[in-house]
Amino acid sequence: MIRGIADSLKNKKSSLGHTPATINFNPPQLNFLI
Repeated sequence: MIRGIADSLKNKKSSLGHTPATINFNPPQLNFLI
């Protein structure tokens, strides 16, 4: 599950870049993935 979330975030970052929306999408426990 975490891996799927990480892949999803990675795809989101590739398309959106580092935007506030991307960061806000992350739950606090996943901040280490940023």
